Amino acid sequence: MSTNNHASDQGKWTALFLCFVATVAIFIPYVGYSTQIVTMMADLNMTYTMVGTLASASAVAGGVVLPFAGMLVDRWGAKKITVLGLFISAIGQVAFAYVPTYDAMLLSRIFLGAGIPLLFIGPYTLALRWFEQSGKTGVAMGAMLATDGIGTLLALYAYSHVLNAYGWRDGSALGAIALVVTMFVAIFFLKEPKHFSEPDSQPKMQSVLRDFITALTHRNVLVASVFLVGVWGSYAVAIYWVPTILMEENGWSESDAGLIGALYPLVGMICAVSFGLLSDRLGRRKPLMLISGIGMTIAFFGCAFALANKNYTLLAAMLPISGLFAYGGIPLAYCLAADSVGIKLAATANGIIMSVGFLLGGVVYPIILGMVKDSTGHYTDGFIAASISLIALNIIAVIFAREHVAEKPHSAFA
Repeated sequence: MSTNNHASDQGKWTALFLCFVATVAIFIPYVGYSTQIVTMMADLNMTYTMVGTLASASAVAGGVVLPFAGMLVDRWGAKKITVLGLFISAIGQVAFAYVPTYDAMLLSRIFLGAGIPLLFIGPYTLALRWFEQSGKTGVAMGAMLATDGIGTLLALYAYSHVLNAYGWRDGSALGAIALVVTMFVAIFFLKEPKHFSEPDSQPKMQSVLRDFITALTHRNVLVASVFLVGVWGSYAVAIYWVPTILMEENGWSESDAGLIGALYPLVGMICAVSFGLLSDRLGRRKPLMLISGIGMTIAFFGCAFALANKNYTLLAAMLPISGLFAYGGIPLAYCLAADSVGIKLAATANGIIMSVGFLLGGVVYPIILGMVKDSTGHYTDGFIAASISLIALNIIAVIFAREHVAEKPHSAFA
């Protein structure tokens, strides 16, 4: 192996680690407050619908920003977008900590929503770019999806102790400090791969729009987008509502309830990495995506059954099983799209996929579940509806995907 190849190989793993750290940090403002929902409801006189709207506000803003973020990554570079996302999120987190009213808090969540998605699209695309030439994009995406598990565990368990010790307002401000530190780490140490560090001349707007339409209308991008709607929707339910259910209806502590919510993506890391690795070796994404969709749907029906029978132990057990399968499919969805449109349009495709997932999954599911709770007094009907939706979004839709791996990939162990 030449010295240049060795340096490149070492550089991609360093870049992957830094992308991982930057993405983990964003879960503090994204979901960190969810273990304090009961306290915040009392402080700000919020209804369940208002809580659902608060959870959805960032997803709305993120969904609107994401398609443009993908195009900006293609034009400005993934590192700059990553740093910008950390900067916006730090400011928004400080505002969230000290606003006096619900309306002002809602605005702060919308502002945060403009920064949070940049911390998905930037690092994810940077990881794809570093690993594309080695044929290990499935491994890279699997590793990046592990940030959901580590980040959610950090935000819902470890960070909950900070919020309990300092209160949700001062504790939220301390979270902003962690974002600032991460921002400076990204500024000084995160790098683009050499073949992207000096981009070609800026594309014309006509070319940018043409590329966007090309990605938007591609069959596999549409399939991946629909798949992410189900995953993000079930994730939002797991993170925002299940801990609240366990605290309100079964008397769990904030940290214990937060830990159960965190298990959804944390356990999912197993399949995220293993499915990504296996799909690289097989050269196929679709069969494993189907297994992912079937498994998460069955497990979510199990959650609905547990709620209907007030079996909270079963609910706590079924949630991580659903996450185990759900996260196995996410890296495959991104890779399926990247395989199809090419690495040059990967950021644009990722922006579209994440945007649809945020807007439909991250927004609709929390709001509807909150409305169901306010109108019926229980959560069961909302969980049943969510479970049924997964049949269409994560099983039937995948059947329409087309494999697009042009050649047998390099060994994922190389």
